[in-house]
Amino acid sequence: MYNFFGYIPQLSQFAGKFLRRTDRGVTAIEYALIALLIAIPIVGALFAVGGQLNTIFSHVNNGFKAGS
Repeated sequence: MYNFFGYIPQLSQFAGKFLRRTDRGVTAIEYALIALLIAIPIVGALFAVGGQLNTIFSHVNNGFKAGS
């Protein structure tokens, strides 16, 4: 008969080491989520103002062409 319960302490030690080792991954995911939460409003603002900026730059470009 094979004793599976003899491996429980070894499995718990392995699981503990594995979970401690992956803390960096969790931190990286948290930083990625924070960056995403900052980037979403920036991209939204750029899309909202993008048409107006395109018009302004077109007027500036036309002004340079007329002055040449």
